[in-house]
Amino acid sequence: MLVTFDAATLRDALRLVSKLHPRSSTVPADRLVRLDTPDAGGVVTIRRASFDVDARAYLDSFVPAGEGGSVFVDAKELETAVPKKGVVTLRTEDGTDRLYVEGSGTSVSVRLRDGADVSLELEDAPPFAAVGIEELDSVLTVLAAAGRDAARPILQAAAIRANGNGTGTVAATDTYRLHGTTLSFVSGEPRDELLVRADALALALKTASYDVGIGRGEGYATLRYTSKKGPKRSPRVVECWTAVRSPEGPFPNYDTLLPDPSDAATVWTVLDAAGTADALRRHENRANAPTVFAAAGSAVSVATKVDGVETVGTVPFETTGDAFSIALNPSYAADAFLHAGDGANVYVRDGLKALYAENGGTFSLLMPMRVG
Repeated sequence: MLVTFDAATLRDALRLVSKLHPRSSTVPADRLVRLDTPDAGGVVTIRRASFDVDARAYLDSFVPAGEGGSVFVDAKELETAVPKKGVVTLRTEDGTDRLYVEGSGTSVSVRLRDGADVSLELEDAPPFAAVGIEELDSVLTVLAAAGRDAARPILQAAAIRANGNGTGTVAATDTYRLHGTTLSFVSGEPRDELLVRADALALALKTASYDVGIGRGEGYATLRYTSKKGPKRSPRVVECWTAVRSPEGPFPNYDTLLPDPSDAATVWTVLDAAGTADALRRHENRANAPTVFAAAGSAVSVATKVDGVETVGTVPFETTGDAFSIALNPSYAADAFLHAGDGANVYVRDGLKALYAENGGTFSLLMPMRVG
């Protein structure tokens, strides 16, 4: 095998295919990356696969005629061996068990490994949804509400549901809060649903330079996107394809949780979502003490008391209805208002009921906290 790459692009690809794999896996095959090179020219596939994730990156490269092949190496060893810039050549020699990594004035070798092609045996799944370039940030704020408890994998996923008219909704929850927004393209019949691991979807959205395509397979989802970095004249381009196993079980039926806005005791309008989020970040605390929001007239004050020390301030809301107070997790509240955005209506209700923020097809639901 003999293949030449731009070194920085190769490093980008190795990082992307490794992001979703645990760093300290005890399964040897999970630590391997496979390089598939064509016999002459074309695109090289860099692939890292395990039982739950199959991540592939496609790179343009130079392969002389007859020098193609496939090898397995330790992903971390290869990334360490590749120089940070310039051109890098990877080659093998008959009779050796080494992959030689040669840059400008450098030469390092890594051991070839015996690798089983462990994967989900997946092909491109039929298109189900797409996140447009203008929707990336909104969906990322949805994913802020996804759960992190490994014992409840269903909450570590985002649910993409078809509306039946070519659009759909993506939602995530950790049971304390729920974020959702509308997607402009989701195929399928009404209420057709796909569960996608939130960390995999977030990686695609943060990396993508264009739209992210989402496919639905039998028990898995696929993500296709393009990473484009570096100078405009000679960008580093990596085409990415990732398949992730969907968690088993039903996603919570959040439709039953969304309240009737007419039940609200008071309604607040978000005037400056980013400013409100910044103000609430100053109330975050390790003791998980709640922030009390008190609305009277056109002002909303916020106060947090930790170990006898009180932090107070105001947030820019316009209010209507009764004077009212509610205690919220300041970090979750910041995420909720930032997700709902400027102009969102916030419906606050009596009796320790969830706060509901809505702005067109974007919504947040946030459970209040008790003040002890």
